[in-house]
Amino acid sequence: KEVKSVNDYSGYEFDPNFSRVDVEILCVSEKSNVIQKPADPADPYRAPHTGFFHRRILAEEKEEEYAVYIPEQFPPFGDGIFVFAPGGTATEDYVSISGLKETADKYNMVLLVLQSVEVKWKERSEKNILAYARSAFLDMSLRDLYSWNEASYYVLGMEDGAYAANVFTMMYSSILAASVMRGESAVKEDFLDIVKKLPSDGDKYMPKCENPIPVWLIG
Repeated sequence: KEVKSVNDYSGYEFDPNFSRVDVEILCVSEKSNVIQKPADPADPYRAPHTGFFHRRILAEEKEEEYAVYIPEQFPPFGDGIFVFAPGGTATEDYVSISGLKETADKYNMVLLVLQSVEVKWKERSEKNILAYARSAFLDMSLRDLYSWNEASYYVLGMEDGAYAANVFTMMYSSILAASVMRGESAVKEDFLDIVKKLPSDGDKYMPKCENPIPVWLIG
């Protein structure tokens, strides 16, 4: 039996057949602090860019910013972490004080860091969080700075960012490798009820709530 979608949230489901033109219209990007390496015939698939940079995107007709850190030795189609920084903290500040940069360098993983500087994450609606995170996800799907493997991306939410990480994980459980939340991650019951009624991204006959995904809840 096909699982019917819910109109209020159907626009935020991951669509594996999304139009490239739509993505280009959706995303308004700005690059900074990026190191562009010369082409190496002996290693044609290495990451063409490394370093820390910002991207600007549109989410619900509002301009948002997120950050990306690419380690020097990042391999082609490597792994990464989708980070929801604590509310009130800018992306670059959080990466520098949290130890995530050192972790990314050690394990050669890209960091995609989302921020909520002006308000705490719980003050944003689920729709707003999903629109922001989905726009960032699609922006990176352009692969204009590096090649990544969406199937090996993990989610990390710290402090109140754990709440946003949980919202994102519940909605996109079928395309994430695992999720770690350290902080208050409980979502609202009405949002949970909606997720239970939505179809899986990869199988329209399976509800999202039946997608198996490892999740660690800490603190």
